[in-house]
Amino acid sequence: MLTQMFHPWVPMFDNGTVGSTDYGYGWQIAPHGSEYSHSGGLPGFVSLNVLLPRTQTVLIVLSNLDSTRLNDIAQYLGNIADQAI
Repeated sequence: MLTQMFHPWVPMFDNGTVGSTDYGYGWQIAPHGSEYSHSGGLPGFVSLNVLLPRTQTVLIVLSNLDSTRLNDIAQYLGNIADQAI
């Protein structure tokens, strides 16, 4: 089931490029499976879950401010995790 969940089923647009990312069963998949992510939210809350297989890191970013730049925070935390290895 995990293999199917992280398998790229649907090509997606990212920065105007078709197929630069893919969508699995609930996860956006970066090229070569370097990162898996899923975001969500509802009025007043936003979230981002990122899996980084190379460093076996899971990043979970939660905010109760809709305008929070979750991707920037996750990138910063991912850089810290990468340096810790």
